[in-house]
Formats: sequence, C-alpha cells, structure tokens
Amino acid sequence: MEAILSQWVQKYHDFMKGADSRISHYPLMHSPFLPTAILLSYVYFVLSLGPRIMANRKPFDLKPLMVVYNFSLVALSAYIVYEFLMSGWLTGYTWRCDPVDVSDKPMALRMVQVAWLFLFSKFIELLDTVSKTLIAL
Repeated sequence: MEAILSQWVQKYHDFMKGADSRISHYPLMHSPFLPTAILLSYVYFVLSLGPRIMANRKPFDLKPLMVVYNFSLVALSAYIVYEFLMSGWLTGYTWRCDPVDVSDKPMALRMVQVAWLFLFSKFIELLDTVSKTLIAL
C-alpha cells in the first residue's frame, strides 16, 4: 500500500512540475485539489443538499438582487473580453494556433491575469445557485 501511495505522490509531483510558475500566487491555482473540492461540493449541494433544504420552503423574490448580480457579471465579462483583446487577441496573437508565451513580458503577464480572472469568474457564477438556496435559510 505504501508503494502505491508513493507512486501517486510521485505522479502528482511530476504533474505539478509542469505547472506555470507565474500563476502560483493566484487564488485557486496552487494545486488542483481546492478547485476540485469546490466543484464537487457544488455538485453535491445542487443535487442533494440544496433540494433537501428547500423542500418545504417557499421561493424568495430575489429579482432586485439578481438584477444587481447579473449586471455585475455582465460588467465583469465585458472587462474580461476587453482585457483578452488588449492583451493579445488584437495586439499580437493571430487567429490561428499560436504558441503560448511563457515569458515574463508585461503583455504575457496581462494575458495570464485575464485568463485567471476568467476562470475565477466561473467560480463566482457557481454562487448564483448556492446563494439562492442559502438566502432561504
């Protein structure tokens, strides 16, 4: 059993050697375990815990809150599109398959930052379902 565990640990370390060092300080990017745990928790909440919590409750009128939430996400998405365009799509990349710029040039770091922001926005969007249920508590 110890040999199997040791092999898995070695495989994990080999996998993490290929990680981009420029993203290690960003939240959720240090290891794949926290994002995976968040996604699995979300699936459990949506498929099991949430329906049990809301089984005997009336739905709330969340329209004003959802208008603010949706407007905020639209604004964030517009900013992300702008940053993607300005960090490469209009200023240096082609519309073909370009190699990844792994340098520490300002434009490459800007692309890394906006790519992380895009990923993080997807985790923010998970709150849509969770917050509707939690507000009911």
